[in-house]
This record gives sequence, C-alpha cells and structure tokens, in this order.
Amino acid sequence: MKKVLLGLFIIPLLLTGCKSTTTPSEIESESFDTYSIEHPRKTGAMEAFDLISPETGFVGMDEITFTWGAVSNADYYELEIASTINFIANDADEVYMKESNLVSNRYVLTSSLPQKEINYYWRVTALNKDHKQRCNDTKTFFYKSGNENELEIAIEEEQDWVLHSQGSYADISIDKSDFFGNGKDSLAIVFDKEHTLNGRPGVENSKGWIVVTKTEDRELYGTDSFYFNFYYSGHDSTILVRVLDYDGEYWHQQVQVSNNSKQTIIMKYEDFQLRTAGTNIFNRKFDWQHIRYFEIVFERTFGDGVCLFSDIRAVQFKNYKNMFMDMMDFRCTDMSEWTYENYDFEKVISEDGRELTINFYSKSYEPHLDKNPSGFNGYGFQNANVYKYLMTGDALRMKVKYTGATRSANFFFRVLEEDNDRWSYKLPFSKLTQGEYTEIVIPLKSFQRTDYMSGDGAKQFYFIQKFNFGLNENYSSGSLSVRDIEVIKIDDIVEDRTRHVGSDGCIEDFNDYNVYTEIYYYWEQSVENKDEAMKLDSTHKAGGLKNTYCAEFDYKADMEMAVYQLYMETKNCADKNAFQIWLKDASVFTNPALFPNLKDEDVASEMTIQLTMDSGEWYRYVIPKVNKEWNVYTILFEDFECINADKFDEDELQPLSSNHIIHMAFGFKYLYYNAKGEHVPTYAIANPVYIDEIYFKNALETSIVPLDSTIYPDEGGNTTTIDTFENYENSEAVFDWWWYNAEREYNLIELSNDVSSQGGSKSLKMQYKGSTSVAYARATELSSSVKARGMTFDLKGDGKATVYFNLYFRSGTSLLQMRYTITNIPTEWTHYEVGFSAFKDQGGSTKTISRDYAKNIEYFTFGITNSDNTQSAIYVDNIVMDNVITYSTNTSSAIPAANS
Repeated sequence: MKKVLLGLFIIPLLLTGCKSTTTPSEIESESFDTYSIEHPRKTGAMEAFDLISPETGFVGMDEITFTWGAVSNADYYELEIASTINFIANDADEVYMKESNLVSNRYVLTSSLPQKEINYYWRVTALNKDHKQRCNDTKTFFYKSGNENELEIAIEEEQDWVLHSQGSYADISIDKSDFFGNGKDSLAIVFDKEHTLNGRPGVENSKGWIVVTKTEDRELYGTDSFYFNFYYSGHDSTILVRVLDYDGEYWHQQVQVSNNSKQTIIMKYEDFQLRTAGTNIFNRKFDWQHIRYFEIVFERTFGDGVCLFSDIRAVQFKNYKNMFMDMMDFRCTDMSEWTYENYDFEKVISEDGRELTINFYSKSYEPHLDKNPSGFNGYGFQNANVYKYLMTGDALRMKVKYTGATRSANFFFRVLEEDNDRWSYKLPFSKLTQGEYTEIVIPLKSFQRTDYMSGDGAKQFYFIQKFNFGLNENYSSGSLSVRDIEVIKIDDIVEDRTRHVGSDGCIEDFNDYNVYTEIYYYWEQSVENKDEAMKLDSTHKAGGLKNTYCAEFDYKADMEMAVYQLYMETKNCADKNAFQIWLKDASVFTNPALFPNLKDEDVASEMTIQLTMDSGEWYRYVIPKVNKEWNVYTILFEDFECINADKFDEDELQPLSSNHIIHMAFGFKYLYYNAKGEHVPTYAIANPVYIDEIYFKNALETSIVPLDSTIYPDEGGNTTTIDTFENYENSEAVFDWWWYNAEREYNLIELSNDVSSQGGSKSLKMQYKGSTSVAYARATELSSSVKARGMTFDLKGDGKATVYFNLYFRSGTSLLQMRYTITNIPTEWTHYEVGFSAFKDQGGSTKTISRDYAKNIEYFTFGITNSDNTQSAIYVDNIVMDNVITYSTNTSSAIPAANS
C-alpha cells in the first residue's frame, strides 16, 4: 500500500520542463494570407473491403506498413490500433490510437506504440460525406521489442545538458578523470551558496532549486531500472532523478545520498512517483517504455554542492540481483576479515549460511582475558561484513535466540552505512524467550543514532558495509544466535496501517505497542530534517503508571521541518468539535555562551498540526512554542485554518468534521537562534518533543492546561516535595507513580504506617531479598521553575542493606545515572541531606547537577541489596529537592520516634 503525503508543507517549487512549445494563441497572432479551396465530397453507399497487411500472426518491430482494399467512393479512411479486441479508448491501462483523414489505403507506422511484446488489433473504416463502411474483419499482429536490457544514456558533452533557466545557477562540465574507476566520463554539477541562497537576479522563486536536463527521446523496452554511479558532497539537499514519460508526465525518485561517498544507484521504474506540482497530468501511469527527458533535480538546496553522475544506463534489475540482499548469507564474506568490539566471540555459521551464533563467557571463565583483551565486562559486538544493497524493502526481519545470559541484558543490532554512519536497534532479553527463536521486525526508519556517526547523519540504508550483533548488561556465559535476516516491506506483514478511531475519539495513546518499532507500522515520517525518529518512552510520560508510554518525536534545529503523519478511518467518531493532545518540549539549548540573552525555556519547537478531510480540505493550526512542561492542548475545530480554500468554491468548502478526517500530520521545527539581530544556525541534533493522549473531544474553548502530575516548587520556592506518601489512598494507588521489576516474587512496595516524625501517617515500604539488586523507581515530571542543590529524604532499614540512590539526569542529549550510595541503613528512622556533588556519574564523567538544571532529573530509583540471602525491607519517607543546602552537604541524623 503506497501512500503519499497529503499536501503537508509542500514547497511550491514549480519545476516545469525546459522544452519550449508554440501556443495556439501564438499561431493565431501570426499574420498570413488564407485561401479557401472547396473540394467536392463523395457520396453514396460504399462497397465492402478487406484488410491486406499485416496479416494475423505477423511479427514486427519498427515501421509496420498497413494496407487495405481501396473503396472507390471513399473520401478518407480511419485506421485504429488497440491492445484489446473491443478497441477501448478510455482505459489508461490499455493502448488505443487512431489515425484519421488518411486519403490513401496505405499507412506506415513510424512512431512507437506504448506497449511491446503483446498482440495488437487493427481495423479500418472508410468514410464519405454521408456514409461510413468498416472493413470486413479485424486482424492482429505481434509488436515485438528489441529486448535490449542494457541501454546507455550517454554523458557526451556538457552542451547536451541544459540548466533550467528559472532555477538557481550551477556550473555544468564533463569530468574526464575516471573519477569512479569505471573507465567513463562523469557529468559534474557544481553550485555555491551565493547562487542557491539568493537565486537568479530578477527571477522569482528561483532560490534553492536546480534542474539539469538531457533530451533523451528513446525507448526503454526490455529494462526496468536506471543504473548510475553517483557522488555528492555539500550542503543538505534533496536530489531527484526525474524523467518525462511518453505522454508528457514527470516521474521522479529521490536519490538516497551518502554524503562524500562514491555510490552505485539502481532505481526501479515501479518506485517512481508522479510529480504533480506545476506539471501536466494525463493517465497517471509511468509510461517508461518511451521517455523524452532525463533530468537531475536539486531541491531545498541552499548551500554549496558538488555532484557527479557517470555510467547512466537503463538496465534489468535481475542482472544486478547479486548486488542486493534479500536473505543474509553469512558465507558471502570472508570471516577472517570480520572485526569485533571489546569481546572476541567464538563464531559459528550454519551450513546453509543463514544463521550466526556467537558464544561468550563470564568473567570467571579461565581464558576470559583472551576473549576480552580490553578488560571491559558485560558487553561486546561481533561485526559481520555485508557489502550489499538493501533498497528492495523498508524493514529487516530476523529470528533471535539467546542462552545463558540474564534477562536484564539487551540484544543490540547495528547497521553501518556506506558513509560510516552507524544506526542501532535495542531489544531487552526480557522480550525474548531463552532457548527459543523469536521473530522480530525492524523498520529501517526505526533505527536510532549512535555515538559513531561519521557520515552525514541521515538514514539511507542503501548500501550496507557491516551488521553488528552484540549485547550489554550481561556478565554470564551463553550464546546469541541470529538467523534468516531478510529484507521485507512492512506492507507485506501489516495488512491495515490505518488508525481506526472509535466513538471515544481516541486517535493514539501509545499504550498498545509492545516494542517501539511497532509505532513505525502506522506512523510515517519525512526524511528531509535528518533527525526524524520516533520512540516509545516510559520515563517522560505523564499521568502515572496506568499510562504505559508516551511518544518521543525528534527533530534537528535549523533544518527543514520534521513531519510525522498518520492515516485514519473516523466514520465511527462523530459530533466532536475539538482536537486534544498532551505535549511537552525538551529541545536542547546549545551554545548558551553564544546566546547570552536567550533563555532556556525559549528554545522550544514550533509545532504545526494539520488535519485532512476526505473531501480534500487541509486544516492547519500552529503552536508557536510548545511548553517545556506537560500541558493539555485543546483546540476547537473552528480555530483551525483551511490552507487550501482557494481550491474550492465557497459553497463547496467543508468544515472540519470528526468523522470525515482521514489524515493527521505534525511538523516540528526550530529554525534559528537570534544572536545580536542575526539568525545563527545551530544544528542541534535529536531535539525531542513528547506527545501523548491524542483525541477528538468536545470542548467549550481552546485552552492550554498544565497536567496535574507536574511537580511544582513548594510555597516559598526553596523546596520541591516529590513524595510524602500522604496523598495515596491505598497501596494500589502507589503503582500509578512507582514501578519495579514485578517478575521477582519477593519484590513488593506498599504503604506503611511506620513513619518518621516528620512524615505524617504514611511511608513507603520497599521489600527486597539478598544480593540481587532490586530497583524501585519514580518519575518526577518536574516543572521548569524547580531549582535545587540537593536531595533530602528519610530512611529506615535493617542495619545491613546497601541503598543506591540513582538520579537520572538529562544533560544535553545524554541521560546520566548519578548515584549516591548508603551502606548499613540504620534500623531507626534517619534523615539524610545530600548535595548534588555527592552524586557521581556512573558513566565515569565528572559532570554534576547544578541548581538551575535540577529540573532535568527525569526519574530516580532506589536500588537495594545486602550481603546475605535474607528477605527484608527498607522504608522511605519525605523525598524533597532542596535549594537551601549546599552542593557539598552530606549529612545524616537520627530522627526521634514519632511518638516521643
């Protein structure tokens, strides 16, 4: 199922063809003498006549001659040729042509018919002034192609390539250096920021686009794909190959660019899309069998760029099938050339080449140091060479199995692109079954960026150098197996990718997904912004634990808008008058020294919401700056603006109606910071916006309301109370905000009436057992006004427990685990005051939490262990963020009994 973007944020780039034609008005304006000559018309009934040639069974290729019997009183003849015996004239899938006003009973077909390798039918009709007579029969012939499967579109000379006069300027030349090592010249296209950013002087709408055209009037029968060598280096740009087909329609396909890499590109004709903006539309069918122009198009190009094309051919895809991966064969490369990271796994490949097993050993295994020379424990990656193209699908399907490893470990699968960008997929072993294969599907767009991005930072997944298989958080012996890695299309496994909205108006609450990749089955994203990424998030969500996930939508600052879209079926959702969504912005403020007057809270995404009606109207609402805290945005339908109203007559324009909306799209952008009156690019990556609870609702007004779960400073502002446990009616209510690993039967949290003297009537009891760490966690959802230098809290223990108090702190795009450790928790209530300097980053950095950025603590955990295997409990009360204590404060004091 192919879907196209329904008009969201289309740049009106009217790229028409370069060929000049004479219009009827220009012909009529010419001055010349005309003479009327009357020819006498023949009349009377006409005799029957026969078709002569070509006879049925004739096989022809070019210049077929048609002859038929002459009719004595015929004025002229009509010859019809069709791909159906019924001579259907109005079917885009069939061929029909008619040559009228033929005065001779002979006609030579010199033009190509749109389809070859099929039988055609032909017939003739004779006409005079008042009669017409069709021939006695209908004959057929077989129209044969040359079956060429390699057709070159020659580079030749630079004058053969024409630069569109309405776009930006570019320099076109022929590079004869054998740049690609293929023994052929290259077409070189060079442009600079001065021209692309400003356009051509005096030419309106010429900024940021370039079209280079070669007239290539030729047949492509016998081929199904374009092949070419390609190189691009420069500013971000959308690059297209575009052709003008037989009936004058423009069809295009985007080049997946790996910046600064020499690429071999193959484009199937079946993947080309119709270009509707500013071009003629006829049968909406790519008549690739005969093309007229071959074009290279640059769009949204506002900087410098160098592009080279070489060895352009029309080919048969099957002849290059060995270049592409359908099913991974681990025998296709030499295993002795494979590399590894941190851990040198033992590797076993199955006899059929479709399975790879990597074996690993715990630290106690005697030869362990030989396998782990770096000495870092718990993780490792096996890198398998691929050197294949993945262009035949949009997802990878595989089977994964593990043995021996702990369920707290994670499976990692990483992909190294041609330009050395590395993208990662992570799946907890808890989602797998030990000793059994589990099938997983990974949409290519769902891979997440890693710290190893030395390319252009854009997801191409066109040519793959390596697959990396590995795991982390594992300290035991075992094995990891992957098999049957194949390239597939999501449409082949998901029958219905439309969101069905019921009478409750719920469009999406993100709670029904098992793993984050499933969100890509339904939501689609653009690629122009580079940082488009969707994730399920359980730590930033609002509304308590009953709300399982929110979604994180990412974008990159100072680039094209990142667009996310969802198709809907809403016939059962009537009579709603508003759109509602929960939103929280977490855009990253980079280079504060460069922008001293810019406040952190001002750096937030502009969000555009667009709803599309089944009648074609596009309704849009813009939120200039998404709030930094969770807010409920309710927007009345009447406040949406129809942005394509000019396409409708006034009486045809339909208002927004909840049961007629078929498409929803969100756009995110932050184009610039303003420094000293200038727009300064920032290129801040991976800016997240959190989204949840998307509904059609009934409302009285448009509003923005903070969520109740947001934690604000206490009165006076010097403290922020996280939890005193007084507001929970019972232990069940605690689970709305606290969570833990419930798979261990001895794990339990419940309300207790054993309280500190400052704690009122309730505290939290956290049960644990032995040396296996138990973690109890709580999300914070802090207001942006929170300031603190440290934490205060009350604990009561068993005299032997060790408690790891972990603050998960967002620093830029990294989430740091900041830990404070307390040993031998006293058996009586003790009050602790701990400045942030005492919390140490478990990743090894020297970063600390400052008062102004304490609001970036996203959640915290209490991890509890002891040295024996007994079962016990720790009590906690009065968890507060404190802005009065110093960063270096680190004290504990006994609390008098509550009744003393």
